[in-house]
Amino acid sequence: MKYGYPACFYKEDDGRYSVIMPDFPVASYGSDLTEAVYMIQEAAAGRIMLDLADGTPLPEPTPVDQVVPEYAGGVVSFVDVDIDQFKVLFDEKPVKKRTGAQAALDYLPPKRRPRRHQNRQALKSALVRVDTVFTLCYTL
Repeated sequence: MKYGYPACFYKEDDGRYSVIMPDFPVASYGSDLTEAVYMIQEAAAGRIMLDLADGTPLPEPTPVDQVVPEYAGGVVSFVDVDIDQFKVLFDEKPVKKRTGAQAALDYLPPKRRPRRHQNRQALKSALVRVDTVFTLCYTL
């Protein structure tokens, strides 16, 4: 199921991007804009799934033109959140029935995935990152 909410993006001095979603109490960041979008989608998906599981009504999306960034230099954009894509991270049944290392790597942001021609060490380090993501999700 897809949902859409506005998000405020802020470029930091070190080149990273911080993201705040005003309709939900979620925030995240990424090393680049693509990763920041992925990370805020993941955070919002987790929050939406928790609210749905608790029976809490979801807030109505604030129109993008009515959102004012909290900090100078902020840019407001609409972010689509597909909770089916993130169900596997939150111990739900995945949409696709894929198993093995490649299925786990599908849940990394595209720039973080190793290429098929890379060596075993790149694959192992990517799987450690995936395992870290799963561990962080379970400890929250």
